[in-house]
Amino acid sequence: MGNEDQDRLSQLRANLQNLRDEAKQIAEGRKATEMSADDIARLEEIESQVDYTVQQIEARERIGRLTAEPERQAQGSQRRTAPLPEGRSTQRSLDPRCGFLHFGDFAQAIAMAGTPQAQIDPRLAQMAPSTYSVEGVGADGGYAVPPEFSTQIMQYVGEQGALYGMVDKTPVNNSLNWPVDEESPWSTSGPQAYWEGEGDLYAQSKVKLRTAGMRLNKLVALCPVTDELLEDAPQLSVYLSSVISRKLRWKVDFAILQGTGAGMPLGILRAPCLKSVAKEESQSADTVNSSNIIKMYTALYGQFRGNAVWLLNQDVEPQLFKMVIAGSSSDVPIWLPPGNYNALANAPNGTLLGRPMIPHQACETLGDHGDILLCDLSQYIIGYKSAGPQFASSIHLYFDYGMTAVRATWRLCGMPKWSTVISARDGSATYSPFVSLAERG
Repeated sequence: MGNEDQDRLSQLRANLQNLRDEAKQIAEGRKATEMSADDIARLEEIESQVDYTVQQIEARERIGRLTAEPERQAQGSQRRTAPLPEGRSTQRSLDPRCGFLHFGDFAQAIAMAGTPQAQIDPRLAQMAPSTYSVEGVGADGGYAVPPEFSTQIMQYVGEQGALYGMVDKTPVNNSLNWPVDEESPWSTSGPQAYWEGEGDLYAQSKVKLRTAGMRLNKLVALCPVTDELLEDAPQLSVYLSSVISRKLRWKVDFAILQGTGAGMPLGILRAPCLKSVAKEESQSADTVNSSNIIKMYTALYGQFRGNAVWLLNQDVEPQLFKMVIAGSSSDVPIWLPPGNYNALANAPNGTLLGRPMIPHQACETLGDHGDILLCDLSQYIIGYKSAGPQFASSIHLYFDYGMTAVRATWRLCGMPKWSTVISARDGSATYSPFVSLAERG
């Protein structure tokens, strides 16, 4: 086994230990409280990564060296790669980094491949799209980023606090269509149940369904990077991962709340199933009071309360800190700060009527419609083409400027599962899994 393989094996073992340590920290940190949706999602990711890493270690221990380095020739600007050894796809699946140490190492190889008389790094050819094209030439379509780097970006997108990590998600091909039954148990339409006497002719009823659907949209980030930055590989890796992932995360989260549905997901604030609670009579502009909060809470359909969260702009928080409900002997606070003796308050931002608060910049400023919402985000569905953004790099787009273009593409769609509010069995009240407070301008 060569030195490079030994280094990679040591790195895999270290990664495995880090994953196990992270899982242990999550478990120990939640001994006294329930696991959050983010905790559960992260544990599922860790389990998948542990299984994969163990397979990697076992495979390297059995084989020793997996990839052969085919000879390459470089003559002038006409550079071609030698045919790859059989089983290339198998090698790629066993090593998702395709031999690269980190994202900066990969980007540096891309930059070197574009210089005159340079010899193409053989690791790039392992990721070429087809053996029937000149896969070593970036002008034929560029080089795909190794799978592990794409997964790394996806982990950033799903970090704690991101709305994307809290919604329902499903893989799709190009579009998603599904039948929906929105009839309540007490509705007079759709399948019905009747008390019947012995020997009576049974009453009949039929199913009432609607069809919901959405098509994939495309989210793209294009980032030209100077050759000088490429020379410093570790800094490049941190820079690209951090900046691009933050932009992707923000765009998706903003669309979940405020998307128009045209070329992007349909946001909660624009959905027909949103329940908007009116302001109080003579309520001052740019305020939130206890009556607003109580009415929002009671407008959320009961079965969604156990999974609901408050989404709010941070400039709403000062309105909540002094908010109370008058009691028989003393006033009762609506907001409970974190660390309170009450276990319900042990969310990072405290709780409001027992439900966690999540400050988010996708919410509008104080007084505008959308500054505070109460939502069960599991009632919002996102369909995605791939589990994470797809990365590609080109050394030719900005060749005359001494830059390399790094592009991230993510195809996904999203919309609330409901097309309308829920009518009460008796009276005129309506409910929803998504409740907002009307403008108080």
